[in-house]
Amino acid sequence: MTRAWLAWSSGKDSAWALHGSHLEIGGDLEIVGLFTTIDEASSRVGMHHVHRRLVEAQAEAVGLPLRIVELPWP
Repeated sequence: MTRAWLAWSSGKDSAWALHGSHLEIGGDLEIVGLFTTIDEASSRVGMHHVHRRLVEAQAEAVGLPLRIVELPWP
């Protein structure tokens, strides 16, 4: 089984990728965690400007650990 971390932007495309990983033909892919980048000044995901607390709640809801890389601003 191939274990992988999924880049998580908090949007629908990330959710669809996670869903698709569970449907992969052959079932040899296991998502073991999510990771994202957060602007340290605003505590938000740069891509969708979603607050850190919501991203943490999403990871908790799907039962996966979340790794956050804080990016300095500017």
